[in-house]
Amino acid sequence: MSNELNNLLEENKNLKRKIRELEEQLNNQTVAQKIKKEEKVSNKYVLENSNYDIPELVKKEELSNDEKIRYSRQMLMRNFDADCQLKLANSSVLIVGAGGLGSTAILYLGSAGFGRIGIVDDDVVEGTNLHRQVIHDETKIGMSKALSAQETIKRLNSKCECYVYKELLTRENAISIMKPYDIVIDATDNVCATYLINDACVLSKKVLIQASALRMEGQLSVFNYKNGPCYRCLNPVPPPAEAIGKCNVNGVLGVVPGIMGCFQALEAIKIAAGLEASYSQKLLIFDGEIGKIRIVKTRPKQENCSVCGKNPTVTSLIDYEDFCHMKKCEIKTDITSNNSNNNRITCEEYNDIMKANKPHILIDVRPNEAFKMSSLPNAINIPKLELANNAEKIKELMKKKAEEANEKKVPLYLLCRSGVTSTNSIPILKEHGIDCKDIIGGLLEWKAKIDPNFPIV
Repeated sequence: MSNELNNLLEENKNLKRKIRELEEQLNNQTVAQKIKKEEKVSNKYVLENSNYDIPELVKKEELSNDEKIRYSRQMLMRNFDADCQLKLANSSVLIVGAGGLGSTAILYLGSAGFGRIGIVDDDVVEGTNLHRQVIHDETKIGMSKALSAQETIKRLNSKCECYVYKELLTRENAISIMKPYDIVIDATDNVCATYLINDACVLSKKVLIQASALRMEGQLSVFNYKNGPCYRCLNPVPPPAEAIGKCNVNGVLGVVPGIMGCFQALEAIKIAAGLEASYSQKLLIFDGEIGKIRIVKTRPKQENCSVCGKNPTVTSLIDYEDFCHMKKCEIKTDITSNNSNNNRITCEEYNDIMKANKPHILIDVRPNEAFKMSSLPNAINIPKLELANNAEKIKELMKKKAEEANEKKVPLYLLCRSGVTSTNSIPILKEHGIDCKDIIGGLLEWKAKIDPNFPIV
């Protein structure tokens, strides 16, 4: 009876693995089909391989009858007449990022009547994007975000030229990509990219509209506009890397980046139409939780600014990861190289520890909100920022666990979403005399290799 049960359990395990492999194959085929479809379509508006030369935007002398009808509701406004609409038709805007901020900005810019828009994004659409990145849909999962956005704009407004750049904006290509555009929108919500885009805009003499969104809050300002300040005038020194919040860690309510993207589109439309920008030398602060908007006056252009001042020291684009201290936070994710690191174990090794019921302590260092949504059995939640204050508590837990197991000591393992935060947490505990290891690849690796049904967010 026992052997028969074991055989059935083993057979069940093999069937589950086979189903998992088939599902993965099906998913890979779907993604491959989308990529193949992208490659098949002859698209002269896709620019890549350092070939960023595009024809000059053909300037119109007057609006067509179709355009007058299409944009009539805008042109009925007292301060937005046909001349303003014609200026839009003869203007171009570049949006860097087709995510939460970029989605709504692109939709409204494409529908407003701009003659040309450009979209820069090297990422692909994922299911976790769809609650906020409304320019994409379920049929676009696995597809280039830039191409997905272009498809949507072409269906929305076939008269709008929409160029896409399926690559990361870098110091090598930024100036060339920005060259044909009048206005640049920073929709990256990434501090390294923001400094890069700001510097490139100053060097290229482009207006920059920058915004960010996190949780239920957002900020927006316009830079390099009519002798106003640039981003560096306000933020000469980048914040510490560990202090920068991210959507996949801290969360974001889907509508918030949409609201901020609409503000970016509004500022771009006003500037292109010859109206005044509202947020140059001002910072818009949006708080969705209490439904409040504050406008804060910022400092003017700084004479000692390193990029737009009288004697700039930044005269070409630099290494922005190094400038923002991001390289210190990078870790190698190659498992082969990490196996030699005594501070790390693989998901498979931890799974064996769990199966053998070996005494240990597992601390999940993600924020409490993420932990509540999904966690491994027996995990204790102490976010990274709270580790130092809980060092004595951790020591007591380890002591108690060792006594219960009748051992001298028990191992401590750290876990996070991707393995980055847990790795960066090890030195914090070591400073307090606590030895620990982290799990390579975190919960993403656990889902990929151990439990495909694990609901990682």
